[in-house]
Amino acid sequence: MLVEIESFLGIPYRYHRGPSEGELSLKDGINCQAFVHIVYRECLGVQLPPSMRSSEIFEDTELFEAIDSSKIPQFGDVYLFGRAGETNPRRFHLAVYVGNENGEFCLAHATKFGKQSLIWPLSRFHNNDCYERLYGIRRLK
Repeated sequence: MLVEIESFLGIPYRYHRGPSEGELSLKDGINCQAFVHIVYRECLGVQLPPSMRSSEIFEDTELFEAIDSSKIPQFGDVYLFGRAGETNPRRFHLAVYVGNENGEFCLAHATKFGKQSLIWPLSRFHNNDCYERLYGIRRLK
């Protein structure tokens, strides 16, 4: 699945360019929420509602189910990160599990660090204070 995701890497990051901002033009840049929508649409054939953002994915029980971090991840699992002590799910950062490389879970996301969409190993998220805490993992039902 890493090959399928490669075409979405390098898309410019733009904070306010989320899924409800109309038709998503990749050249205009996207945020982490829009990135999840694009991966789901293009790789999984699933069109998420435009209103589905960080908090909606975190709280939704119709489309998504909570997955324990001890379970083996599947392509498309959404990881929700934030600063330690964050209480507002709207501020969670989203990343998508895309595979395992060299024994490490790999997540694709659009990030302000690097200003584009990238693949990071899971350990790199925990080393960044903006993403230091994993608040949950959601899997499409």
